[in-house]
Amino acid sequence: MTFPTLTTKTKAIIGTVTVATSFAAGRYSVDVAPVVHTAISKEIEKHIQTDTQTHAVTKIVEVKKPDGTDTKTTVITQEKNVEQAKTTQAQTKIDQTVTPPKKTNLNVSALIAADLSNFGKGPAYGVSVTKQVLGPVSVGAFALTNSVVGVSIGLEF
Repeated sequence: MTFPTLTTKTKAIIGTVTVATSFAAGRYSVDVAPVVHTAISKEIEKHIQTDTQTHAVTKIVEVKKPDGTDTKTTVITQEKNVEQAKTTQAQTKIDQTVTPPKKTNLNVSALIAADLSNFGKGPAYGVSVTKQVLGPVSVGAFALTNSVVGVSIGLEF
């Protein structure tokens, strides 16, 4: 079996696909950390009294939004009550927002195909575009230089 010689067009396509694949592999192989924003504020109030009673109240509120953003608010209130004339109230508020990185749902692929019954004719080149539509399900379309077009459906797992 002999392979056909590579034309300048074929070499250019192979070079372009190699560079694009190298770029995509490098870009998408690096993990992107979620963005975490933390804000801390503290308020202290003092009042004078005599008998001492101390207690702490902790309130945690966590909100998960549909876009994947988690907001966690922690409020710690410490109250120190003195019966004669002294009350100290310290309030610390911690707001933390976590924003997950965006995930790419569009995939563009370069295609090369050969007719095995007529291999000497040379390869056909093409392009495929797929988009994630619902959860792990993706749909797409492709076209080749030998006038073949089609659609695809895929499942990511």
